[in-house]
Amino acid sequence: MILASPARVAWMADGADHLVRDSANSPTASIVGGVYRLSFSTRTALEKIEQEKIKEEVSNEDEIISQSSLFGFRSHCFRQVESNLSRFDLTTRRTCQPGMSASVARLGVASTTASTSLRSRFGHTPPRAMPNGGVSAGVSSGLESSPGTTAFATLPVLRLPPIGCSPATELQFVKELCNVCHTVGFFYIAGIDDILGKDTRDGALAAANRFFAMPQKTKEKMANRNSPQFRGYVRLGAENTAGRPDFREQVEFGVDDEMVVDANDSNARSTTPHSILIGPNQWPGESDCPRFKTEIETFLNEIETLSVYVMELLALSLDLPRDFFKRSFGDMPNVQMKIARYPRLNREGDEWMTQESPSSLTQESFGVGAHTDSGYLSLLLQDHVGGLQVQNDRGDWIDAPPVPNTLVVNLGEMLQLCTNGYYLATPHRVRNSFHNDRVSVPYFWNPSLDHVCEPIDLPESIEWLRTKPTIINSTSSHGEGSNALLPTYGANALKSLARSHPEVMKRHHPDLKVEKDGTVAHI
Repeated sequence: MILASPARVAWMADGADHLVRDSANSPTASIVGGVYRLSFSTRTALEKIEQEKIKEEVSNEDEIISQSSLFGFRSHCFRQVESNLSRFDLTTRRTCQPGMSASVARLGVASTTASTSLRSRFGHTPPRAMPNGGVSAGVSSGLESSPGTTAFATLPVLRLPPIGCSPATELQFVKELCNVCHTVGFFYIAGIDDILGKDTRDGALAAANRFFAMPQKTKEKMANRNSPQFRGYVRLGAENTAGRPDFREQVEFGVDDEMVVDANDSNARSTTPHSILIGPNQWPGESDCPRFKTEIETFLNEIETLSVYVMELLALSLDLPRDFFKRSFGDMPNVQMKIARYPRLNREGDEWMTQESPSSLTQESFGVGAHTDSGYLSLLLQDHVGGLQVQNDRGDWIDAPPVPNTLVVNLGEMLQLCTNGYYLATPHRVRNSFHNDRVSVPYFWNPSLDHVCEPIDLPESIEWLRTKPTIINSTSSHGEGSNALLPTYGANALKSLARSHPEVMKRHHPDLKVEKDGTVAHI
């Protein structure tokens, strides 16, 4: 199932601080330990460039990459520390031509373990999320940071290096990747067409739209309340985040396994309640939704190949062997996926409501509330309708608008846990639009259910550019100390699903209870 890795590229991250000095004749910026301090004139110039670019309708992938802003600026400084930044070029260099071939990995199917709970990093409680909060942002990335903070204002766009590219190209990418994962935890990834083709991406979105266009009674044939494994169709408002209903409908998939643990067999689950997550998916009939299963499985096969490659690059970014994370997945990664639809809102005075929901939404209602994901790696395919927002450490909500020919990538709680907080599981949420329905396809590349996350002894070459967190194994998403990051991945995944789908728990698992910190245990 796992792709054979290309020859490992050995490298050592440059641990030295890089400094570009301001001068009277060349007011630019200083970088000390990765912390950006732009002079007023340079910052003004960059903001003007960014505003002009945001106004343009971006249709060419290369144009998007050129907007990688200050993350591109940091990489530029690695290459040209002594250059005069009054002639600063935001364009990312392309040193490796596309044309890489990749085999398609075999895969079953997936179910969402994206945890649906308000999460804040390292025990910090953010301001209450409001539906009209959020900072409008473009896709170019910038940091206004000081030591100990990651107050990013936009998300970076990174171009994936083709498999088999030169060591220098790969090294440059993993340096950028390390910085982004350490300070933001969220980014766009481009250059994916040779692994996850545009036709495949379009097919997955088209399949999702066909499913949601079916009559409600037809969708209910595969309701997730009939699945002990939390698989299948979730009607509008049936899922919750931190006790508040999510205004979206969705279909949840997991690894398609016909082996089902008997819900009444207490011995089978005496030590591992998360074994209830093993089981089959539910699929719409071919006559009800033609080509749905075929197009979704094609998407799953190709995005698995992409996920394996990204995990290899993440290992290299931490100055670890390329295959370091491979053992975490074993023979059965707990791959999960969903298709989701966020219905547009109608506004009547101060009330918001959907056409499908008779009840009005409160100011604290979202398509999905603020949360972090429970696993390793999340990749999101979204349509042209925006709504995704990401929270920085100041508590600001930053828009992550759709960018053509990219996926949105974010890290989960397991990576935050195993890196002792060096990499971030960043809170995010979705706001429904007043103009259009939004459809997305989130995919979660997670370790095996029985994998136990252990802290990584990071090499000395990996430097902290912000204050080390004091708490890494819990967050205050459900109140102080109420959301433990459980080291056994299956337990962490079950925590999120059990909290978000109480109807399934009550119907199929009356012998299990959810503790205050999210741990699921036998009664």
